[in-house]
Amino acid sequence: MKLDWKQAVPVFVMGLVLGAALGSWGQRAASQHHGKGRSDPSRMVEKFSRELKLDAAQKDAVRAVLESRRESMRAFKKETGARFDEIRLSMDSEIKKVLTPEQQKAFDAMHERMAARRRRAEER
Repeated sequence: MKLDWKQAVPVFVMGLVLGAALGSWGQRAASQHHGKGRSDPSRMVEKFSRELKLDAAQKDAVRAVLESRRESMRAFKKETGARFDEIRLSMDSEIKKVLTPEQQKAFDAMHERMAARRRRAEER
């Protein structure tokens, strides 16, 4: 049986897209689950204190460092998230070029389902 590359390429590309989308979704879900309360450095200070056995002065110093970097970390996350979305949209556009009109509709529907899941996760 001979494999036609014209059929194999779209299947391979769809596999890559699904893998990337599911990986991204999983990563976002995990970070949202583990990120609850992260805007307050107290949880991180307590974790450090427990694992590193910090004294009171060290706790205060660690808290000061975390608080001083909080906004720059938020800005970085926002910036990289926007860049990730930009790359994903470009990739989606290129992928759609190799799909049939029917596959494009299915691709769009798949993306809408994933976007809806992301929105629900962000609301939690």
